[in-house]
Amino acid sequence: MFLAAGAHLDKYEIVTPLAVGGMAELYLARTRGTAGFERLCVVKRILPQHARDAQFVSMFLDEARLAAMLNHPNVIDVYDVGVEAGRYYFVMEYVHGQDLGALIAATRTNRRGLKVSVSVGICIAAAAGLHHAHTQTGPDGTPLRIVHRDVSPANILISYDGHVKVVDFGIAKAAARATQTTAGGMKGKLCYMSPEQVVASADLDHRSDVFSLGVVLYELTTGQALFRGESDFLIATRITEGDIPRPSVKRPGYDAHLESIVMKALAMDPAERWPSAQAFQHALEDYARSAQLDTSSRALGELMRSLFADRIDTWERDQRDLRRSLDRPLSVSDEIEMTVEVAPPTSVTVPELKRPRRPRWPLVAGAAVLVLGGAGTAAVFATRGDEAAVTAPPEATVAPPMEPATAPPPIAREEPRGSIPVVVPLTVVAPPPPPPSNVPRPAQRKPPRRPSGTTTTGSEPRGSGSAALDDVVDPFAK
Repeated sequence: MFLAAGAHLDKYEIVTPLAVGGMAELYLARTRGTAGFERLCVVKRILPQHARDAQFVSMFLDEARLAAMLNHPNVIDVYDVGVEAGRYYFVMEYVHGQDLGALIAATRTNRRGLKVSVSVGICIAAAAGLHHAHTQTGPDGTPLRIVHRDVSPANILISYDGHVKVVDFGIAKAAARATQTTAGGMKGKLCYMSPEQVVASADLDHRSDVFSLGVVLYELTTGQALFRGESDFLIATRITEGDIPRPSVKRPGYDAHLESIVMKALAMDPAERWPSAQAFQHALEDYARSAQLDTSSRALGELMRSLFADRIDTWERDQRDLRRSLDRPLSVSDEIEMTVEVAPPTSVTVPELKRPRRPRWPLVAGAAVLVLGGAGTAAVFATRGDEAAVTAPPEATVAPPMEPATAPPPIAREEPRGSIPVVVPLTVVAPPPPPPSNVPRPAQRKPPRRPSGTTTTGSEPRGSGSAALDDVVDPFAK
C-alpha cells in the first residue's frame, strides 16, 4: 500500500507515489530546511514482502552503497539511507524527465523517429557514466570492478532540459557487494544482455555493459529492437549464436562509419569489442564531430519538451495543487478558524487555595480550662452563699494559662470539619480560701426527689446539684 501525500519517512515528506517494481516502490518526496530551503528527491523503499528476506535486504543496501560511491554528472546520486518501521529505504536524486523507453515510445507514436545526432548524444553520455562506474575504486584504492548488468532504455533517464543519467545499480556486480550472485543466475533484461551474461559466465566484466549499450544504440538508430522472439528461449538463442543483422539491412542509407562503431560494440567475443565504455564514448564523439552532428543537451532538451509538453504542463499543475494542499499559507481568518477547530477553548480547573491550618490543640486546651474554671466557680458560689461574686468587666480578657501543677486535664472535644474555633473572652476569679478546719461545716439537707423530666430554676434551694458537679469541683479544693 502506497504512502499518502503528506506522510513522512523521517525527515522526508511524501509528495506523490511514482512507481512500484519487483523489489521496491518509488515516491517523489521533498526535504525542507531553514530559510525556505527545499529539495525534491526520490525515495526508494523496499517492498513489505521482502523486508524480512535477508538476501533481498542485502541486495537493496548493496545498491544504495554502490550508487553512493559514484559521483558523476551522468550517474544518479544517492543522498541517504534509512529504515522506518523495519523497512529500508534510500534517497536519491530526482530527475525531472522521462526514461529512454518513454522517449522511444513517444517518437514511434508521433512517427517522428529519433535523429542520429540525438541517439548518438544519448549514448555518449551513458557511456561516460558507465565508464565512471567501471573504474571506481574503494576507500583503500582497490578497484570495485562494478558491472551494471542492466543497461537498457528503462535505466537511462533523460531530463526535460536534456541531461542523461544512468540509474539502478540494483543488480550490479561488484567486488564490494555483501551479496554475490549465485552461479548460473541470470540478471537483467534479456533483450539487452550480452552473450556471456545469458550463459551466466563467471568471467563477465565491464565489456558486457559495452555490448548492452551497443544494443541500445542499434535500436535508437534503426528504430527496431535488435533481439526479438516469441519466447525467451528464442531470444537467448539468437544472442548466443550471434544472429545480429547489420544496421544498414534494417535501415538503408545507414552511415558506414557509425555502423562500424556499432558492430564493434556488438562483437560476440568480448576481446573484439571496445575495450572500455570510454573508448566507445570517444569513438562516438569522433564520429559526431566528423559528421557535424549536434549532440548537445540543448538539442535533446528541445526534443523532450516538444514531445512531452502535455506531461510537463500536467506535472507542473499537479505540483502546484499538491504544494497548496501540503503547505497552504494562512490568512487571518484561516488562523482564527484553525484555532477554533484544532484547539477549542477548554475549561480550566483552578485548584482551591486553602488557608494553612493552624494547630488546634492550644485552642482546645484553652477552651477546656475556661469551661472547667467557670463550672467550678459556679459550684462554689452555689454551696457557700454570697461569699464571693463573679462579675464580668466591661472589656473581658482571657485569663493567662494556669500553671501545669494546678491546671486540670484537657477535655478532648471534636470540632466539626472545616469550622473555625471561636474563643469567648471570660475572666475567672479564683474562689476564696476554705475556712479553717476547726469551724464546723453546716449540714446539708438532701433536696426532695423531684419527678423525672422536670427542670431546675433559679428558685431552687442552695446546695442542690448532682454528684457529678461535686466531682468537677474537687480538683480545685485544697
